[in-house]
Amino acid sequence: MKTSLSRTVVSSVLACLLLLLALPFMALPVLAAPQAGVPDIASIDAYISAQMQANHIPGMALGLVHNDQIVHLRGFGTADQSGRVVTPQTPFLIGSLTKSFTAMAIMQLVEAGKIDLDAPVQRYLPWFRVADATASAHITVRQLLNHTSGLPTALNGIQNSGLATMTLEQFVRGMSKVALDRPVGSSFEYANTGYMVLGLIVQTVSGEEYGTFIQQHILAPLHMQHSYVSLQEARQNGMAQGYEWFYGVAFPTDDPDLHIPSLLPAGLLISSAEDMSHYLIAQMNNGRYGSTSVLSPKGVATMHQPPQKRSRHMGQTPRTAWAGSTVPSMVCQLSGTMQSHPLLMRLWSSSHKSTGVLFCS
Repeated sequence: MKTSLSRTVVSSVLACLLLLLALPFMALPVLAAPQAGVPDIASIDAYISAQMQANHIPGMALGLVHNDQIVHLRGFGTADQSGRVVTPQTPFLIGSLTKSFTAMAIMQLVEAGKIDLDAPVQRYLPWFRVADATASAHITVRQLLNHTSGLPTALNGIQNSGLATMTLEQFVRGMSKVALDRPVGSSFEYANTGYMVLGLIVQTVSGEEYGTFIQQHILAPLHMQHSYVSLQEARQNGMAQGYEWFYGVAFPTDDPDLHIPSLLPAGLLISSAEDMSHYLIAQMNNGRYGSTSVLSPKGVATMHQPPQKRSRHMGQTPRTAWAGSTVPSMVCQLSGTMQSHPLLMRLWSSSHKSTGVLFCS
């Protein structure tokens, strides 16, 4: 959710790595027993280890998925200063990847007949306001999902004091003085606040706390047993330490955003490489993981449909990708960053068949 030169360097390294991971899959209709053209997993692991050493990256976790199967899981390096090793089950902060979970929750409620994507936000939150009262009445759920509501990236107009104790509803009510910086629906601008509003809609319409809804309707059905909506619970279960880079050296640090609970729907979910592989299987297989379905094929298709007026995605690369409600059919890339986690994950998909997931501490 924040960027820096050091995070850009690490992001570039990992983006190149995920391209390397994707290429062997592109010509493969099936991954089965070792044969000509099958990715050399040992070489991939060796490449990751070499890049970690060259770039002083403390820990990583990797998952590779093809069709509806996990084909490789591995942890690299250490999860914290104690020397505890990273495993595929180690929880990592997933940052803005959280937005795709919020979007899935919205789509589940759409399929339950409780939300209309093109209805104004005020149908579900009658008191919702930004500085422009007329614009407030025209912002729709779909526009929030697509980052085309006119909400600015910066949180201008919101009081920073008290954020650590502010509830999600208190935060959204505090948006009444936020000035839009473009007409509603006119163009794309990445806005965490939009997903905070969406999280409150999930909470209000379902009658469940946002975190409870995500846990019961997405994490549990997908058997994501090492994923958390609570920072405290994640830390009790071995969450990886975050780092800041100074002159090429990693120093452990604590991201201040972690302590703003209202940010949960925009960027504070915590998951593991293994669990996110389950999630990716569901995304690539019409909402199904094993015998479980969390969304219909039509719902997944809607979630993956790129909006027409989009110019940049949530990873801030000029390419369409999962941003809560957008994934193109051929190639996609998705990332989530936090101040203490330079790059958490990149996804690369070819024809919705193969995907790589990479976490970095």
